[in-house]
Amino acid sequence: MSYEMTIPHLPDMRLSMNGRNNLYYHVRNDLVVTERKYAWGSATEINPNATPIDPAEVHFIFTVISYRRRDVDGLQSAAKAWLDGLVDAHWLQDDSFPHIVKIVTEVRKDKKESTLIRVQEKKP
Repeated sequence: MSYEMTIPHLPDMRLSMNGRNNLYYHVRNDLVVTERKYAWGSATEINPNATPIDPAEVHFIFTVISYRRRDVDGLQSAAKAWLDGLVDAHWLQDDSFPHIVKIVTEVRKDKKESTLIRVQEKKP
């Protein structure tokens, strides 16, 4: 079993570990709530009756339009609110170990920014 969705943009980098240092707490909290609800809504639209995958592998494929230097771990940390939204949408049981046993992050270059998120069963 697997679920997959494409978000037509990259995560808000103000939510990355480096970006959040410059935000007031309430601004960051509002961003987290917005991104979490966005992921929940998108996932629920794709599969409204999802059954949580447990244990799961989560794959992030970030598509960028330039080779500008980016911290891959920054992209991944900025996408944390999306993981929370996937838990809310019942794609994942929880976003902690042992429920997520593997997270794969890949960055590609293309003509349009996007983020592909794939949740699949852990292969034995």
